Amino acid sequence: MTDDGPGNINRLTIQSFWNSSSFEYVCKNSIGKSGGILAVWDTSCFSLIDSSEGNGFLALLGNWRNIESSCLIIVVYAPQDYREKKKLWKDLSQLITFHNTYSILLGDFNEVRSESERMGTIFDPRGAAKFNDFISLAGLCDLPMGGKRFTRMNTLGSKLSKIDRVLVSNHVIQRWPNSHVFPLPREFSDHTPLLLKNSTVDYGPTPFKLYNSWIDHTDFLSIVQSSWSSAIDGPPLVSFKCKLQHLKKSIKQWQVSVQSTENSFFQDLRDKVDSIDNKAESHPLNSEEIEDRIQWVKLLANFEHQKVKDLRQKAKLKWALEAFDGQKPYL
Repeated sequence: MTDDGPGNINRLTIQSFWNSSSFEYVCKNSIGKSGGILAVWDTSCFSLIDSSEGNGFLALLGNWRNIESSCLIIVVYAPQDYREKKKLWKDLSQLITFHNTYSILLGDFNEVRSESERMGTIFDPRGAAKFNDFISLAGLCDLPMGGKRFTRMNTLGSKLSKIDRVLVSNHVIQRWPNSHVFPLPREFSDHTPLLLKNSTVDYGPTPFKLYNSWIDHTDFLSIVQSSWSSAIDGPPLVSFKCKLQHLKKSIKQWQVSVQSTENSFFQDLRDKVDSIDNKAESHPLNSEEIEDRIQWVKLLANFEHQKVKDLRQKAKLKWALEAFDGQKPYL
């Protein structure tokens, strides 16, 4: 929850709307008339380890029931100023990288990702580009939201924007691949309350552990053809079984090699983007540097998008195996 006024937050006030005494809370006081953040949780579901705050965020690190690893939950109330937002994106990236665990960022980011997320207000392409860079480089996934296009609307209904959202790390996508955001009625606020939900769909068991991204790779077909054309003597059924085993081994060896090469390549791209960003803080970039950066960020975004797709497919397979063993997935 974010707050636009100073207000006095105490336990009795929270209990009046929480409707239970089983809770704890952390708050970040507002600066002037904005910037206040309140985080409340059910103590039977979440236990706090540590909390920290900065300009535009309140971070909670804790243990969520039935999850073997710690969780990082960051409530965001981003400032309006472009430079302050740049610093916020950097601070959040460092937090996510440092903890490297289940990470959920939610709140008012005060920025849109594209021109289509604004209506009746001025679109700032520079701010949107920086925000998109942050999401991509931090390895976050912008969860889909159904039911509404915008999350903020002024009193007259003439200015609308999607500045509130939920971003999650790959850890979250892998465990709950069907996570999505559900908008609640706006009622008295100019912002739409958002609810993070997870619904599990029974896709049925997946017969082979083969990722769709492998099939799309330019070298995949030649690897399959080369492996399958290998001569194997013996009865037809035995020969067929051996061919499948040989094909599986060939694909696995190829995939390990490709993954190593791609990881090295994209880490080099991240370093180059970071170097360009550091240069931009001291002097204007030339046209060649700007073009290089655009291309590098685009490649990184495609790479991260493909990783998320693989994680979704992997999580679906994991669910199928657990269901086969008689276990039910839970959130």
